[in-house]
Amino acid sequence: MTSAELRDYYKSYNKTYFGNRLPKRLRVYFGKTAPNHVAETRITNWVPQYIVLRHELQFLERIACTTLLHEMCHVEFPKTPQEHFHGSRFKRRMRKLVRQGAFDNLW
Repeated sequence: MTSAELRDYYKSYNKTYFGNRLPKRLRVYFGKTAPNHVAETRITNWVPQYIVLRHELQFLERIACTTLLHEMCHVEFPKTPQEHFHGSRFKRRMRKLVRQGAFDNLW
């Protein structure tokens, strides 16, 4: 999978599962992440800047898509304090994605 294909997934997921509410021009790509991170969502002053997935995931399409959906939940709630980044609001959103069928054929 290429970064362009990853961006296509972002656009499709944004439309299907997030009501096109996420930023349309957000940078989404494969690249370097912090050590021990599979992906990162950079948010500065409550504004999402980019999503980067570790470049090795480009060879693991289903894992890349699952990870992208996870990161998109962070983009949806950019004002969440860092200590609550994976808190109850995030978990509710992930469960909603499951109910919506976002992970069908990915797990």
